[in-house]
Amino acid sequence: AAPLSQQRHPQLCVLFGALEDAKTAWNVDESYTSTGSGLMYKDVVEGSGDSPVEEGTVHVHYKIVFDEFDDTKNVDGTVYFDSRRNNENQEPLQLQFGKTQIIKGWQEGMETMKEGGTRTLIVPPELGYGKDGLPEAGRLPAIPSQANLKFELELVQVDNSALTKLRRMIPKPSAMFDNPFF
Repeated sequence: AAPLSQQRHPQLCVLFGALEDAKTAWNVDESYTSTGSGLMYKDVVEGSGDSPVEEGTVHVHYKIVFDEFDDTKNVDGTVYFDSRRNNENQEPLQLQFGKTQIIKGWQEGMETMKEGGTRTLIVPPELGYGKDGLPEAGRLPAIPSQANLKFELELVQVDNSALTKLRRMIPKPSAMFDNPFF
């Protein structure tokens, strides 16, 4: 018979087992910091610049891997997206910190990074795509329900200047025609 904990909470045991498999495959050890939300991170390179603040602009290279493993092709997990490989011009993603809709684990993982830093995040399902997962999109594979994610982030540039924040508040001229006043 299965242990009592598996009988009472089989889904929890499956999730915990998947996380343990991912932690083993991704070499997560005591050098990772765990937050109260369940996020785990490790600074590979400590940056020396600014940390992002609400409404500032960040430029970030990122790679997302999810915990779908097999013995031959995906021994380290399945790569969902790599901004250096899946992006023609290999430019980092530019986003408005705190305003662009990204998963909670990614947002939380960047909050304490500094410009020039590189960080690995281990994102549990509740801070990622959760029970819904993410459907296949073009050449990008589907991320299954309850997947653990591994992010490799490089915070290339942080711009927290007032001018950048002001520029983001001013609508583009073409936006005036979206909701005409007349």
